[in-house]
Amino acid sequence: MKNLLILLALCLSLASFNSHARSIIAAQTADFYRIDYTSAFGEEFVSGTVTLDYVNGKIDILLTGKNSCPPHAFCFRGPSIEHFTAPIISRERLGCGQNVYKAEQNDLAVDGFDVSISVSDMTHLVCRMRPMAPTVVEITKKYFDRVKGEEVVKHGLLFANPLKVTGPVHQ
Repeated sequence: MKNLLILLALCLSLASFNSHARSIIAAQTADFYRIDYTSAFGEEFVSGTVTLDYVNGKIDILLTGKNSCPPHAFCFRGPSIEHFTAPIISRERLGCGQNVYKAEQNDLAVDGFDVSISVSDMTHLVCRMRPMAPTVVEITKKYFDRVKGEEVVKHGLLFANPLKVTGPVHQ
């Protein structure tokens, strides 16, 4: 009888310890369905994805442009591709359940770009409001144009489907 009570107490303590374990989502991704952003050469983008990588602490955006090659023709140049990667610098949870992730990467000193990314995740809103999209991404890209001798600033607004878990869930 005493062994049974000890076994029951041990099971209850293990159950309470396991209930405090938290799940960690490694990454979330979403596909864009509307892209208001053009490249430095004036090319428009037609598809892309945004990935929130929580393990490495970064936001990754991949945009793909139109394929301007005619059907059955041999082209040397494929569709334009723009790739942004920046470390997450903040995460803010707003009043209605909106999560805003901000990332920045400044490589202007090495002939690169200054990129700011803001991802607004509105999939878990609790207020009675209808957002423009489940996921809204804002991009600001700055670089120095050596031909014109001036700084160029490009802004983009991208609308995506709800974020989905793509990485493993750890216990």
